[in-house]
Amino acid sequence: MSIKKTLFALFLFVCIIQISCSKDASNEDFSIVGKWNLNSNRIKTTPPNGSGIKPSDSTIVRSNSTIEFKSDGTYQSNDGTVSTNGYYQRAGNTIKSSASANFSNPQSSTIETLTSNTMVLYSTTSQNVNGVVVPYETWLNLSR
Repeated sequence: MSIKKTLFALFLFVCIIQISCSKDASNEDFSIVGKWNLNSNRIKTTPPNGSGIKPSDSTIVRSNSTIEFKSDGTYQSNDGTVSTNGYYQRAGNTIKSSASANFSNPQSSTIETLTSNTMVLYSTTSQNVNGVVVPYETWLNLSR
């Protein structure tokens, strides 16, 4: 095989590999619309040093909790005893949710993992505990 044919074959091979690998499945390829079961949630706190509050990192297994994202931009969550309704907007890997349609005080979550059957949502917030602002990180592990 001549050098030109070898180089052309190598070039063609690289082009085929490039085209076939250029678009891996991303979180945006899957819809969040539908009913999801909350399998577990992980909560991690990292209070400031010297605050007297101990850091924590715990995972809680859930069994009767669900969240349903509807195609009209509303959601309904249920923990087995209390049902909550609200609104959501998705832009790429970010979901903003709010109790009000005008999205006053929205909660923002990042989609860390999304397949046709699983989703992991990550969010951060903080809470004032005895005058100390304590940051919280939360991961929700959901499945269909």
